[in-house]
Amino acid sequence: MSSQYPTAALATQVNTTHQQSVLALRRISPQSVTHAVKVAATESQADHADDWDRTEAEAVEHLVHTLDIIALGFPQPTIGADPAHATVVMNGQIVDLLAIRGNTHEACIEHSKGFLSLPLRQILLISRDRDNTHWLRNFGTFLRPNSARLGEERNFTDPTGGWLHLGYHRLLDIFRNSATAAAVQGAINAELAA
Repeated sequence: MSSQYPTAALATQVNTTHQQSVLALRRISPQSVTHAVKVAATESQADHADDWDRTEAEAVEHLVHTLDIIALGFPQPTIGADPAHATVVMNGQIVDLLAIRGNTHEACIEHSKGFLSLPLRQILLISRDRDNTHWLRNFGTFLRPNSARLGEERNFTDPTGGWLHLGYHRLLDIFRNSATAAAVQGAINAELAA
């Protein structure tokens, strides 16, 4: 990311978090790697790693960049925390993190439901559509007009009721416009509290 955005104030720090993310991903089991790619790539048709192609590579890139930015503002995520991609401590609580790339944000949301249908914790979905456009809250379903907020009590009769959602475009904006790690955390917290 530092080579793509060399003028970002946190370009040097993101190199450090990137190295930590890549090292952590290399340490997880082959089964966890397969699971991580399957979760990250909505369009994947590959039956096994030998068939991975551009779709899977772009999904892994999205996962790594998401982990890199999140790690700037919060303690280093625990990677390979199946069934999520990672867990991260946000505002004193553990949150499951999913980074999913697909044709649309809605496709990412639908895809995620198959992996964490009965969450024990809140889930933060970072979705990226084909064109990396903004995800707007009003894109959500009319059946759920109020989005969950970080730290809010969840209704266990609604499996997706505790889900938090942030589009990758906004996460990238936060990285590019933040001068400090504290600013990254503050901006993400503000997005999740809105």
